[in-house]
Amino acid sequence: EGLWAQRTLEVLSASSFLTPPLPDLLLRDAALGGQRVGRAWAFWQATQAGKEHLRGTRLKAGTMPKIITLAGEVGVVAFHEACDVAEQVSNAAGGNVDVEVLSYFEPDYNRYLRKKAVELGGKVYAHAERLVFFVNDTEYVGGLAAFTDFAKAQLGVDPEEVQSGADVSEAAAEALAGARADTGHSFCYFELKAGSKPAQRVVFELYDEVCPLAVTNFKKLCDGNGSTGKSYRNSEVHRVVPGGWFQGGDLKGGAGDQSEAADGGVLPDESFAVKFEEAGILAMANDGPHTNGSQFFVTFDALPWMDCQAVAFGRMVRRSLFLRACSQIPRPRCNLSPHVSSAGPGPQRARRRGESAHDERAAY
Repeated sequence: EGLWAQRTLEVLSASSFLTPPLPDLLLRDAALGGQRVGRAWAFWQATQAGKEHLRGTRLKAGTMPKIITLAGEVGVVAFHEACDVAEQVSNAAGGNVDVEVLSYFEPDYNRYLRKKAVELGGKVYAHAERLVFFVNDTEYVGGLAAFTDFAKAQLGVDPEEVQSGADVSEAAAEALAGARADTGHSFCYFELKAGSKPAQRVVFELYDEVCPLAVTNFKKLCDGNGSTGKSYRNSEVHRVVPGGWFQGGDLKGGAGDQSEAADGGVLPDESFAVKFEEAGILAMANDGPHTNGSQFFVTFDALPWMDCQAVAFGRMVRRSLFLRACSQIPRPRCNLSPHVSSAGPGPQRARRRGESAHDERAAY
């Protein structure tokens, strides 16, 4: 409902023909639903109050900001190029500008961007790049090209163009590996082919410490090294529920009526700690309590009614847009690679001024 209110009101409040006050229009329109209208109006009031508070914060030309915030998806080459540019601007400012770098996995970056859109409104809602710049945490700048223009026009700094090359690509790959290691979680990936589209790799983070039985079972089915010898490789996605989930993992008949764990039998419901609060949640499909086998599903959206009904044990951290595309295709073919990685210690903080861009790891 919150997202509905945000999207609806962002469009309505931008429409020039709404000369009657927006709240009057909303409250008159019974078709939108009473309780929803009340919440929408409350959200609109909060948004306007926030915008009033932020009015006048735009920097005057030649005024140095106190802090530059760069947020983006770890592992994206352009994000690491942007780190270098931000560092150049900070150095040209004589050390008077802090650079805060926030690197995220894809769903966490999307969540951060939605939060900033609610706070600042306007163009942030339409931002589609996999990195974003803010100044003093209150002024939206945009992507790398917009930030370069901002630095020239308002700060008098002309950053050198960063050339994409092996060094930046290697730094991005190292940062992604480091970010995954920092979680202490296992990762695996599917090669999904939906209809006539080329196969795409979707990556999952598995919550080893929350659901060790489900994660171990899933990894064995990825590798095919369970006692049954069964593997997800070349298996079929037998069910797609638009707006709900896609489901696969019947490794016997493929029709969706059989499910056996990697070592035979079924597994208990070990934990319902992971909630279905966003798209991309990975969970075990069941046929009632304590009947977890090989079948799994991945959500297309938040499904809170599934909380405590199925064991969720991971999430998709790459290719969320492809996941949306799958929701429109009856039976995408699933080919799960046997690649599974594990790893290490806890997360690191965000990088600040004075640290090398190539030393950047995870900060979320």
